Amino acid sequence: MRIRRKTKQCLNCGHTLGEIYNYCPNCGQENNDNNISFWSLISDFLSNYFALDSKLGKSTIPFFLKPGYLTNRFTEGKRASYVNPVRLYLVLSLFFFFIFSNVGQDLYFNEELSDEEAPKKEKKSFTSFSPKEISDLNDELSDEEIANLDSLIEMGRFKGLEGIFDSTQIKAINASVKKASLREKLGITDSLLDDSTEIDVVDLIPKDSLTPESGVLDIMMEMDWDKVKELDKEANYSDSRILDSVVNIQIEQGTFKRRILEQSVRVSRTKNEYLIGYILKNLPIMMFFLLPIFALFLKLLYVRRYQLYIKHLIHSLHLHSYAYLIYGTALLISYYGFSGEGGGWINTIAFIIVTTYSYISFLKVYRQGKLKTLIKFWVLGFFYFTTLSFSIVLEVLISSYFY
Repeated sequence: MRIRRKTKQCLNCGHTLGEIYNYCPNCGQENNDNNISFWSLISDFLSNYFALDSKLGKSTIPFFLKPGYLTNRFTEGKRASYVNPVRLYLVLSLFFFFIFSNVGQDLYFNEELSDEEAPKKEKKSFTSFSPKEISDLNDELSDEEIANLDSLIEMGRFKGLEGIFDSTQIKAINASVKKASLREKLGITDSLLDDSTEIDVVDLIPKDSLTPESGVLDIMMEMDWDKVKELDKEANYSDSRILDSVVNIQIEQGTFKRRILEQSVRVSRTKNEYLIGYILKNLPIMMFFLLPIFALFLKLLYVRRYQLYIKHLIHSLHLHSYAYLIYGTALLISYYGFSGEGGGWINTIAFIIVTTYSYISFLKVYRQGKLKTLIKFWVLGFFYFTTLSFSIVLEVLISSYFY
């Protein structure tokens, strides 16, 4: 119950007030004297919001120690006695994403600083190797690097080695490449190995292959990104002007393709910390839209229970709220209180706590057997985390598009 310090006269209009008046009948102002000390104000706040007869006071212990309790009470109609699940979610999501955003940006800046302090390594492309360097790759070329070459070839970025490398280089590459399938795709044949024609190394991507019908990915792969960085120094150059400077075909204004390409130029011109901050800022919106999807998964898993969708949505709100509180606290402790493996263990413990709490909540809310609930819990986890991963990728793309 809220504490009021009633007065005998209205502090606004001076009207005489009786003890029963919470508001002045003459002007409508609340009958409450707020001219009190700071400590009295703190005392009133704690009494109002943490007293055992308040909503927060009644909700705190069940929220922490009784999984599913608040969901069951809410669906039973006892809503006035406990904190509104939407309000609870908004407060705890604000807490989590504030911590998550700050930790994420701190990690990025620390990584940037360590990269700047580390000795610079000269980057080489595949075409910049000399024949001897290519030959030396025999023991250094990893399976992952070969797989990367494979993927590039499958995308059509290589058209065989004819006209690109001389015979000496072809022999060196042949000695380096360990997979027969890759040698075949590269076009290494006996006739090529016998060819002694000397040809200078040229760019692997032919610049005259673009047409107005070329796809967005094809155009982006052939754009001169080094030139984009150079033109970025010109403050009066718009994204559209830079795009026209690095692409040798005419792309019609106002089309979706041009919008994507201009946006890719804008993103490349943007400082990484600004883009990362913008992406992190949109994560709470993405998670809010995932709530009804999570509730839909619950509805489908328990479709034979004939329960209303709203119950699953309330349950989703409570589970996510608890997860935000535990994960946010774990991030706070692990990042700002510990470092190295200690922080990793705290995050692992947080995951175990949230998972156990959620499983018990499922048992209490849906009242099915432990094994059946466990199976449904695993199925839900698989589909939800798959959806979550896809949503994060989509959120990054959408954020980049509208940045």
